[in-house]
This record gives sequence, structure tokens and C-alpha cells, in this order.
Amino acid sequence: MLPSKMRASPANGEKRWFWLAVAVIAGTLAAVQISTIRQESQTWDEGFEVVAGYQYLTRGEYRASLENPPVERILEALPLLFLHPDLTGEALGANNTGDADVNAGVAFLYKNRIPADKILLAARLPMIAVTIGLVLLLAAWCRKKFGALAGILAATLFALDPTVIAHGRYVKNDMTVTAFAFLAVIAWDWFLETGKGSALVASGLTLGLALGSKYSALFLLPVYLLLYLLREFRAFSWPRFLKTFAAVFVLAAGVLLILYAPYDATLLPHSRTASGTPLRDVIDQSTHLGRALAWTGSRLGWRAHPYLIGLAQFASHSGGTHPDYLAGRRGSSGWWYYFPFAFAIKTPAAVLIAALIAVPFLIAQPFLSIPIATYGVLSIAGHVDIGLRHLLPVYPFLYAAIAAALADLRWRFRTPLVLAILAATAVESFAVYPYYTAFFNVLIGGANNGPKYLVDSNIDWGQDLKRLGEFVAGRGSPKTCIMYFGTAPTWYYLRYPANFPSIEEMSRGVQPDCTLTAVSVTPLEGVYVDPRWFSWLRDVPPLARIGYSIYVWDVRDPAFQRAYSEMLARAAILK
Repeated sequence: MLPSKMRASPANGEKRWFWLAVAVIAGTLAAVQISTIRQESQTWDEGFEVVAGYQYLTRGEYRASLENPPVERILEALPLLFLHPDLTGEALGANNTGDADVNAGVAFLYKNRIPADKILLAARLPMIAVTIGLVLLLAAWCRKKFGALAGILAATLFALDPTVIAHGRYVKNDMTVTAFAFLAVIAWDWFLETGKGSALVASGLTLGLALGSKYSALFLLPVYLLLYLLREFRAFSWPRFLKTFAAVFVLAAGVLLILYAPYDATLLPHSRTASGTPLRDVIDQSTHLGRALAWTGSRLGWRAHPYLIGLAQFASHSGGTHPDYLAGRRGSSGWWYYFPFAFAIKTPAAVLIAALIAVPFLIAQPFLSIPIATYGVLSIAGHVDIGLRHLLPVYPFLYAAIAAALADLRWRFRTPLVLAILAATAVESFAVYPYYTAFFNVLIGGANNGPKYLVDSNIDWGQDLKRLGEFVAGRGSPKTCIMYFGTAPTWYYLRYPANFPSIEEMSRGVQPDCTLTAVSVTPLEGVYVDPRWFSWLRDVPPLARIGYSIYVWDVRDPAFQRAYSEMLARAAILK
């Protein structure tokens, strides 16, 4: 623990310069996020996230991708209430999934009277606000806990992290659950330190908001339990334990009931002949949790409720299979070391050094180490390895530990070391501007080498279609064969888009009917598509790399023609 003088209340002068520094940090982060997000098209999920949120606020209907609870969707839809976009008959219908969700997003964004980019920017601004709010919270809490220097360092390093910058801009629940999970843990720490009723209420409410942001927030339940047992071990009392956790769960459940208010009636006891779809008829029962929910629903007469349906889907998805990619290998069940590996190559090198310095300090601070360890173990055990963004909930705890450890160093060269870490992190972060989604650190050669190790939302999430359109327009808008990993319609950004020949068409000798070919690195590496489709193209030098995620070739290039002809010849021989 830091010396008491570092934890004392700051003087007025220190308080003023502290908040001035934090304001500069937060303002810079906001400027970077807004300036970069305006250059990008939607990511894979954003279309149906936006229409789902707006439809929920305006019609009380919660239907798209139920694996995602509503907090983020409610927040992003609030600005849309002032824009009044059209919600046509092509909006989400009952029980829509998969392609229907995507189609609803396309109809809402790209066939609306309001331009898609304007709707997207409005929906993304609340996500940026959540990220900025988390920076302020992290700075304030670290100052109170470890001193002003730690607060400044935590806010700065967190705000410079490319993964934070990138995924704190998108309409997705990764940053929302990160913010509310951090708030829940510090509220719980406050309660365990003081025993105040207001702290207990804050713990329950923030737990509910975290659970209403993303199902992965369930990691907070063992975190609450472990921190409680660690603090109360010597004076443990069953009555106090039961009353405390009962209060927390009631408060959290109350928040969820408010978030899902249009569906609360489905949880009232119903007879077998009551109207509405029984929960057991629509819930995924492929896991123990799903079967338990179906059994409980049958006994209590519950009707279909989106939170319970989504919870069962989350359990099935997390324990099931999903296409994934790591260092040139493709799989479907993930790798236990995926997230440690992704963190090691997508985190600024100087931060990795600082993290090693912080290990002893982190171990000594259970309210920081327990959330990181708990979430880390659950992430390693999961089978969905598609992006470092899923590890974001540990970032505030990690940066708090790094900042406090650096502030507490008893070394004559502490100041030069801290300045070097900050400078190196800033240089590496701003060097990738404006392509933060595709950041990879200097240890592996930067963003150009990223696809050798990771794809999907680590680098290629559909965000560069708008940039591709600008590139193609700058070359006279020639016809472009495109295969990209995204859900935005290519016709919205390209004047003459075309599909690249399928494997079956190529086997018949069909030539690309276009001047340019554009392929995202995710399908290029054979993920979500047949690996043979673009295997012949991977070693052909591209004409351009658009935001590191979309590669462009000139079909007339001799190297392209030669590789295509050789591929056709091999296909003919195999046939």
C-alpha cells in the first residue's frame, strides 16, 4: 500500500492542476475518437445494434441478437430520438435472427431519409461519452486511492491504448460493460471498507447495469464473493452475508426489470393456456443453464423473456464452436492462450514493460488482481476467440495497477522511466492514427504484419468500406470486385461494385469481370469462408492497403493474372 501522505486529500492547487490535466487527456481522446470515427463505415454489428436500440425505445420491442442486453442500445438510441429516422416495415420482426437482423440494419441505415453516416455518428457519440466518462472515473478513483500522480498516469495510459480508442467509438457493448463493471467493483470496495448502506445500494445498482450491458459481466458475481470473503474472513457471519448478498441481488434484479420493463409481465405466473409463447419453447436448451431456465420457466409459467433467452444463447455460444484464427491457424474451439497472445501483440510495447513492473503491486491489491484473474480465467475457458475487445473489462483494473505501481516506485530513475513509458506509448499509439482498430505493436512489426497473427475485429470488422469507396472514386470509380468482412452494402460507398467469382465459378474458368479486386483480410486468410477461395492471392503484392483491413489489386496486373491462371490450372488438374 502507498504511504499515507500520497493518499491524503489533495490541496486546492493540486486539485486544480489535476483536473486540468485530466480534462486535457479526456479532450484529446474525444477529439481523436470523433475525428477517426467519422472516416469509418459501420462495423459488422453496428447496423442491427442501432436499429434494435431505436426500435426498443420507440416501440418497446427487443428482438435482435438477444445475446446482447439493452444498456448500450438504449444509450446509443437516445440521440436518434432527436433525429427521428424512419422505422419502416423492414424493421426487426418477431424472432428475427442472423441475416434478418443484418437486413433490418441495412434498411434502417441505408434506405432512410437521413444519411447513414449521420445516424451512425449520432449513435456512436454516447459510446464515446461512456469512454470519456470512464477515463474521468479512473483518474478520480486512482487519485483517491493512490495519489494524484497515479490518477494522471492511469488516465493517460488508458486513453492512449489503441484498443480503448478503437472500441470505445463503436456501437457495441464492450466499453459499456467495461465502465459499469469497473464502477461496480469500486462501489463494492467502498462498501467493504465502510459498510455504508449507500455503498451497498451503489454496488447493487451498478451490478445490475453491468449485467444489463453484457452477459460476460457475470464474472462480477464470483468477484463480489471472493472480495467479501477475503475482507470478512476472520469475522464472517452467515446472517450478515445472506442479508448483504440478498440486498445486492434484489437491487441488481430491480435494475434488470426496469431495463426490460416492456417484458416484465412475462415473468408473472401464467397458466398453460395463457397467451404468449412459453419460455421453454424458445429457449436454447443445449446447456445445463438453458435446461435449468426451461425447467424453471415451465414450473413458474414464464413466457418468452429476452434476457433469459439471451442468457441461454450466451451460455451455448461461449461453450460451443466459432470460427477463429490465430497465427495462420484456423479453428472452431479457440485456444486457451488466445487472449494472452492477442494482448501481447496488440498492446503498446512500453505498456507491456510497465505491466511487468506492476506485477508485485497487482498481487498485493486484491480489489485489482481478483477482477483481472477472474475475468481472465473465464476468457481463457471460453471458445469464442474473435477479438481482444472482449478483454476490455480488465483494462481499468490493469491500468490502475500500472499507474499506482509506477507512482510508488522507490527508484532514483523513476521520473525518466515514467516519462519514457508515456512518450513511447504516445508515439506508438499516434503512429497508427487513424487506423486504431488495426493496431499491432512494434514487437511484431506493426499493423502491416497484423494479419499474420489475428483477423476479425482485431483488424478487420468492416470499418474501412467507406475508405475503399474514396480510394476507388479517386481512380475514376472503375468496376470493383469485392469480398469484404462487413454488413454495410457495397453499393452505398462504391459506384460499380461487383461480386468476386465464387469457388465454383473459378473452377469453371470464370474471370473477374472488373478492373479492381478488393478483399478483406479476414476472408483473405480463409476465415468464415472456404480457405481455398483466396489462398492463391495471399502472396500477390496488393496495389493498396485500405486502413490495413482491405487489400486492393489491379486485375490487369501481370502478377495477379499469373497467380489467377496458375490457380485455374491447378483446379483443372484436380478436377
